[in-house]
Amino acid sequence: MLNVRKFILYGLLFGWAVYSINAYPEEARLPARKQVLFVCTGNYYRSRFAEALFNQKAVEAHLNWRAVSRGLRLVPSQHGMSALARQELNQRGVPQELGKGAPKALAKEDLEKSDCVILMDEAEHRPMLEKQFPRRDDRKIHYWHIGESGKMNPAKACQAMSWEIEKLIRTLKR
Repeated sequence: MLNVRKFILYGLLFGWAVYSINAYPEEARLPARKQVLFVCTGNYYRSRFAEALFNQKAVEAHLNWRAVSRGLRLVPSQHGMSALARQELNQRGVPQELGKGAPKALAKEDLEKSDCVILMDEAEHRPMLEKQFPRRDDRKIHYWHIGESGKMNPAKACQAMSWEIEKLIRTLKR
C-alpha cells in the first residue's frame, strides 16, 4: 500500500511540474524585462529614433531591456515618425517596424514604471519635466545634450544619439 501511495504522490508531482512548465508562456517564466524611457518634446524625432535604435542594439547585445519613448508637448499635426529619423534608422539597418506607431505623451505612469529615464536635451526638457511632473524620482532621470533639429544638425544629432546609446548598452551589460 505504501508503494501505491508513493507512486500516486510522484505521479501528482510530475503532473504538476509538467503543467507548471506548459501552463505559462516562456516570457512569464523569464525575469522581468527592464525599461528605458526616452523623452523629447514631440515624440516625433529624437526619442523615437533613440527608442528604435536602442531596441535593435539591446536585442543584438542580448540585454533584457527594452525602450519606449514619449513626448512632453505633442504637436497634433505630427503623425508617426519623422522622415529624417526613419532615414537615419534605415542607414543603420534598423527594421521599419521598430519605428511604427503614433507619438505618445508622457504620463506619470511612464516615469514610475521605467527603470531609466533619458531626456534628450537638459536645457530644453528639464523645465518642462519639472513643471508637468513636480513629484518624480530624479534618481533614475538622466539628461543628454541633443538639441532639436532647429538647434542641432539632424545628422549630427543622430550620430550623437547613436554614441550615447552605445555607451548606455555597454553600461547595462555590466
